[in-house]
Amino acid sequence: MGRLITIQKVAEKFGRCEETIRNWVKLGKFPPPITVTNKSKFWDEGEIEKFLRKNKSKISQNKSK
Repeated sequence: MGRLITIQKVAEKFGRCEETIRNWVKLGKFPPPITVTNKSKFWDEGEIEKFLRKNKSKISQNKSK
């Protein structure tokens, strides 16, 4: 496992708000977070970078809508 990042950092990487990231997770469109404690959730930065590379065109198309 690589470096863990917060939802705020994930949202910044994708140019979206935190609520959008949460919705994507609920809909199964985004990797789920790693739960460290009951309220602390993080994402593996390497997994997020890999997801971003694989889905860059889809994300770019959605931004222009």
